[in-house]
Amino acid sequence: MGIRKNAKFLSSAEREDFARACVLKKADIVNPAAPAAQQYSRWDQLAPYTA
Repeated sequence: MGIRKNAKFLSSAEREDFARACVLKKADIVNPAAPAAQQYSRWDQLAPYTA
């Protein structure tokens, strides 16, 4: 387990990873059998596609 840090001192990559982990923790995955890169939650269905 890594060292715990104050969020104020996280690098941008660490901040992005933390935000992603928080979102995935609450995500309601619609297609759990799909590969991780293709999974999406029911909330992603409501967001416009911008890739």
